[in-house]
Amino acid sequence: MRYAIHAYLFSLALSALPLLGAQYAGSVRAADQFVPGATVTAQQGATRVTAFTDENGRYTLDLGPGAWDIQVEMFEFTPAHAQITVGDAPMTRDWTLEMPRVSERDGGKPAAA
Repeated sequence: MRYAIHAYLFSLALSALPLLGAQYAGSVRAADQFVPGATVTAQQGATRVTAFTDENGRYTLDLGPGAWDIQVEMFEFTPAHAQITVGDAPMTRDWTLEMPRVSERDGGKPAAA
């Protein structure tokens, strides 16, 4: 009985440990200006991890190992995305957001008067 309790507690402790992975960090800019408040989302299957850039346009995500889809969004900018593979070493990626062309905004329709 005592062995079963110890084995249960050990397995419970192991399940509480995070998966090994790495820190994914960087910055978001637009026209050589840092973008505070941009959303950086990493998705791996049903798992989503989200961070917002700080006042200096910097973000940090702690991601488990494997392939992740990354999307960077900010109101009025064209979203940016890429796929990364996380190992055990920290990764850095700086993003540059673009303003959409007039023809890409609102489906290319002119603004209402």
